[in-house]
Amino acid sequence: MTPDDLRAHFAAHAPDDIPSWFQPAVVEPSLPSLPERGSDDTADNAAVKAWSDQRSQAHLRREQYRYFAWRWYYADQMVALKDMPISLQPHG
Repeated sequence: MTPDDLRAHFAAHAPDDIPSWFQPAVVEPSLPSLPERGSDDTADNAAVKAWSDQRSQAHLRREQYRYFAWRWYYADQMVALKDMPISLQPHG
C-alpha cells in the first residue's frame, strides 16, 4: 500500500465524531452588518431574512469544511505515527 493509499484509507475511516478542539483555520466570509430597523417593516424583514440566510450559508460552509478537513487531518496524524511502536502496559 502506497503512502497515498494509506492516507486515503485513514481519511475514509476517520471517526465521525469530530473533537470540539479541532477548529481548522477558515477564512470567515464577511457578512454585512445586521440592518437597522426603519419605518418600512416589510423591507426590514426582507433585509433581516437575507442577512440570516447569508449567515446560515456561511455557517454551513464552515461546518462542511471542518468535516472534510478533519478527515485529512486525522489521516495525516495516523500516517505520521504509523511506525511508532505501541507498548501495551497491563493495568495494575
